Amino acid sequence: MPLPITPAQEATISPQAVEFLSAAEGIPIEAIQAVTVTRQAFHAAEEPVEESLIEKFNLKIENITMGGIPVLIIGSSSPDPKYQGRVIFDIHGGGFVMGTARERTALMIAGELGLTVYSVDYDLSPEVKYPIAIEQCLTVYREMIVKFGAKNIVGLSSSAGGQIMLSLIVRAQREGLELPAALAFYTPNTDLSGVGDSNVSNDGRDLVDNDVLVGAMSTLYAGGVDLKDELLSPIYAELSGPFPPTVINTGTRDLLLSQCVRLYWKLREAGGKTELLVSEGMWHGFNWELELPEGIRARKAVYSFIKSVLDEM
Repeated sequence: MPLPITPAQEATISPQAVEFLSAAEGIPIEAIQAVTVTRQAFHAAEEPVEESLIEKFNLKIENITMGGIPVLIIGSSSPDPKYQGRVIFDIHGGGFVMGTARERTALMIAGELGLTVYSVDYDLSPEVKYPIAIEQCLTVYREMIVKFGAKNIVGLSSSAGGQIMLSLIVRAQREGLELPAALAFYTPNTDLSGVGDSNVSNDGRDLVDNDVLVGAMSTLYAGGVDLKDELLSPIYAELSGPFPPTVINTGTRDLLLSQCVRLYWKLREAGGKTELLVSEGMWHGFNWELELPEGIRARKAVYSFIKSVLDEM
């Protein structure tokens, strides 16, 4: 079903964004229920986009394992010498059921910011359930601490990857592990129960609707666990300070806008330096559109935050 957009809404966003929204349709719940077919189609559609980004930025790709978990190293052909030894620890999105370590967000930050990315190729649902993906990513993070030191690591995550990342950080805190130098969340999904103002007000206005989020993606991943469990929906977890400096990016059409706002206040109250970037008229995951003006501006703001944190160390 096409997403609604009016002339008044078109007036405040770029022509490219208007064109995108005019052609976009939401993801039907049937597509997620037929997850294997949908995953194959998604990966097939993404492959040429990813190849074009690798070529555009002349990126170096290497497959390794860390603690037995597959990891993709994405290296810049023009690394910034100022940040030598600093790395990105990336957890991709995809509703827990699709996506790979070679995601656009990881490729773009390597090319645009010039930092090496370690992106985790965690196992997807429904083949595995919660908390397997978190355990796998935590294993990689432990290895990265040994290899680089926590203060040289910046955590990056998108959408479902944000749930994994925040749950991982909560676990790391409780285990006494050092935390990353900074965290960057693109439209994180940190409450799988589907509550919040934007889960109602933006339902039907975003690429993902609430039935898909709660009725399919979350249940395929959760495996019967209470959707408000504090590590499944880490927005409910108790956070202890100090928390790493964190930047959160979302848009006014994003189904998860309320989750981003709630996370901002939770981190702020935990004593961490936190910045919330909300883009006018933007949808869930708009940041990974390479040429979209709003996406470019959002990524630049996220990169600026990351650099400011690293520069202060």
